[in-house]
Amino acid sequence: MVDKRFNKRFTAAPDYVRLVTTTDQVLSSVQDAVSEKRRPVVTSGGHCLEGFVSDAGVRVIIDVSPMKRIYFDPAMRAIAVEAGATVGETFRALYDSWGTVLTLGEYPEIGIGGHVVGGAFGFLCRELGLAADYL
Repeated sequence: MVDKRFNKRFTAAPDYVRLVTTTDQVLSSVQDAVSEKRRPVVTSGGHCLEGFVSDAGVRVIIDVSPMKRIYFDPAMRAIAVEAGATVGETFRALYDSWGTVLTLGEYPEIGIGGHVVGGAFGFLCRELGLAADYL
């Protein structure tokens, strides 16, 4: 597995890492970790500055980085972005496919999963607000 961590100050030693590709796999992975009484965390791009994913108490890492689909969901009548897509991939897909943008950060390799739930502060925030405002 490639070490994607941005902040190398913290080093995880989980019992195992699960690479997931579907929401059902995410759900199953969380349920397994909880039933095993192991502390799970989720990572998408590895850009966590605070070391939440690499904390010594973490026993299971659920890596959603393979979940990169960006598509129009007709049931929700909205564009869906899976948690493993990066800021760069999201910017490109939104503009190339729909001629639109979303306020996101400037670093293209940040995973959307952690970035958006953290507010997704970026250069368009003053004009458009935070990406979290569009959930």
